[in-house]
Amino acid sequence: MSDKRVSETAFETVIEAHLLAAGYTAVDGHAFDRERAIFPEEALAFIRTTQPQIWSKLEALHGEQTGPRVLEALCKWLDSYGALATLRHGFKCFGKTLRIAFFRPAHGLNPELEARYQANRVGLTRQLHFSPRSEQSLDVVLSVNGIPVVTLELKNPLTGQTVKHAIHQYRQDRAPREPIFVFTKRSVVHFAVDTEEAHMTTRLAGSSTHFLPFNKGFKGNAGNPPDPEGEEADVGLPASLGHGSKDAFQCCALFLFCHLLGFVAKICTPKYAFEFGGCFARLGAVSLINDHRILAGGQMILPSLAALLIELGQLLAHKGKFL
Repeated sequence: MSDKRVSETAFETVIEAHLLAAGYTAVDGHAFDRERAIFPEEALAFIRTTQPQIWSKLEALHGEQTGPRVLEALCKWLDSYGALATLRHGFKCFGKTLRIAFFRPAHGLNPELEARYQANRVGLTRQLHFSPRSEQSLDVVLSVNGIPVVTLELKNPLTGQTVKHAIHQYRQDRAPREPIFVFTKRSVVHFAVDTEEAHMTTRLAGSSTHFLPFNKGFKGNAGNPPDPEGEEADVGLPASLGHGSKDAFQCCALFLFCHLLGFVAKICTPKYAFEFGGCFARLGAVSLINDHRILAGGQMILPSLAALLIELGQLLAHKGKFL
């Protein structure tokens, strides 16, 4: 019989506890619409709370059908323009512009803007059954106001599986055609994680999927430093996703901004150079770059990236601190 203390479930529980303590909200997986790949009630609750006047006008037109009409418009917009543009600019619904996320205001002089920003709903869902065609599940999914933006597959080496198995799982068992994985339309980044390392990708493409390390580096090399509070490596992923009470979303924000600009980032190691179409593939860059060029482990990044990361680094920084 396996020891629950060293199982993947235990690892999952630890990450969940950390993020919930940082201000994330647990979202029931049963609330997920597999066909449309959103959490409908989360999205509607956010819109009703932050934009009551527009909601009232729509309700006057559509009555009890207001919710379904809004969701129809939201999903159509997501499918046409992508999650990034929709999160940033909102979507049209019967001539009205509705926002599905609010960025941090430039100053705190407008209480209404600050209240809208604080109303962003950052959700965490465990074991999300995502497919309309099967009962496959993702270990953890993070969402912004009902839109799934981050997926994680977790492995625990003590059970005989490592981050390599998680990467294999994404490549072989996660069909890119599934609504939640369709490139640019829903989820933005996918993490393969164990207790020693974390790797990520922004686009699933079957066996051709490229993963890059999301690790802190240690003494000029790859990997992670030892955890000062334990024996495992300090992966840093939970801290990247949320630590503190005021600045979360940040983990996804970096990807959102670079996607939005259609930016092609090149990340170089001594042996390899990868191009990701419009995707910045290194979440830890801001905290690891002092001169905007050198990353831990000898990796490099284009100097212009640092400037591009700032604006969206404030939206998805709503309930935690980046690294």
